[in-house]
Amino acid sequence: MPAPDLFFSSTACLTSRDRFLLEWIHDHRVLTTHQVRAALFGSPTTARMRLNRLRRAGLITRFRWHPGTGGSQPWHYTIDDAGAALIAAERELVLASGNALRVRRAVLAASPQLAHRVGANEFFVQLYAYSRTHRGQLVAWLNPEQTHEQYPPYNARLRCDGHGAWREDGRTVGFYLEYDTGTESQSVLLDKIEAYEQTTATGHLPPHPVLFWLPSTQREKNLWTAIANTRTRAPRIPIATAARDTSTGGQPASAIWALANAPGRRRRLAELPVAEPLPTPTLAHPRELLDVSILDKTAG
Repeated sequence: MPAPDLFFSSTACLTSRDRFLLEWIHDHRVLTTHQVRAALFGSPTTARMRLNRLRRAGLITRFRWHPGTGGSQPWHYTIDDAGAALIAAERELVLASGNALRVRRAVLAASPQLAHRVGANEFFVQLYAYSRTHRGQLVAWLNPEQTHEQYPPYNARLRCDGHGAWREDGRTVGFYLEYDTGTESQSVLLDKIEAYEQTTATGHLPPHPVLFWLPSTQREKNLWTAIANTRTRAPRIPIATAARDTSTGGQPASAIWALANAPGRRRRLAELPVAEPLPTPTLAHPRELLDVSILDKTAG
């Protein structure tokens, strides 16, 4: 735990946007410079300056790797000791020791699943960034661990890459994300569909659409073929697919989603089937995040 005077000086100047960002980095483990800028800042320069200020205050830290092919990865930001202490205090959580936090950061940085986690986070970041300039709002984003906590009898075969809710034109659609990199066999994807069906059938998981966000249109066609060739009936829950290499850039809010039982028409995310209960709305709209700190308020 940072010394009290250092802790206060690190947190007193935080804006609502800073606190929102710290909660995101804490809850979702890692965000890149590009993701932070896209979701919360209009300018890359402003984003870098703010990230550097939070890093110097000991609230966040960063890492990146230099691949053998030359160049380097973007900076990856994760929570630092003072940031973890702030979140623990606000949520009345038990704070892990500094050594435990350092081990977690090292494990995250070296994890073979790092790129997968960053890619899954990108889906939600794109939705939130879209709401800065378009209608619609990402109102909930739960990471895999939070989803498991919300639905304790979660099928052991399932580990979705995120659970969220998108609101647009008066409709709120809950969903589960399956971020696909193309490395798993089609049989693994089919097994995931079956696991979702079994878990929702028991009432342990609300029957929200399952979104397979795939790396290419060919991968998507292959999944459709596998579903048609191996299943004697349509999935019992909505299965929607989209490819990230489309002309729209795979923007998740736009009309890129095809339902497995009706792949001919592409739907917007807000047009997918609605199920209850929805995850609790927890995310502020981007326009609600102000750059006013505690000290700015008291100074007035």
